Amino acid sequence: MGSVVTKDVPKGAVVGGNPAKILKYRDLEKYDKLKSENKFINVGI
Repeated sequence: MGSVVTKDVPKGAVVGGNPAKILKYRDLEKYDKLKSENKFINVGI
């Protein structure tokens, strides 16, 4: 929260800071597997 993103962010990137910088990348295979198994909680944002 509070980051200012001034460019497109690559898929799977985790950004933070002001201005926002790439901190790391998520494991997209693991993310897709968990998503297909409905392992995420919808917080209603």
